[in-house]
Amino acid sequence: MTDISEGSKKTCKQLGEWAELCFMARAAERGLNVSKPHGDSASYDVGVEQNGRFLRMQVKSTTFRRKGSYTCNIVGPKRE
Repeated sequence: MTDISEGSKKTCKQLGEWAELCFMARAAERGLNVSKPHGDSASYDVGVEQNGRFLRMQVKSTTFRRKGSYTCNIVGPKRE
């Protein structure tokens, strides 16, 4: 996959959309069926289905590097 950070400055929304597309492509490469809900109001970003099992996925990404690794803090609805 091409790194979206190359070239012009991207918004957080554009970076998130790129991460979702990369996730969907990699899932499809592994034989999974992927779907994208219409609009931005669903509680998930991507649906993944295999052998009759459907999972809703929330895709997260980061551009923050610390000591050669990417760091991402994830906090739940109650800051947990």
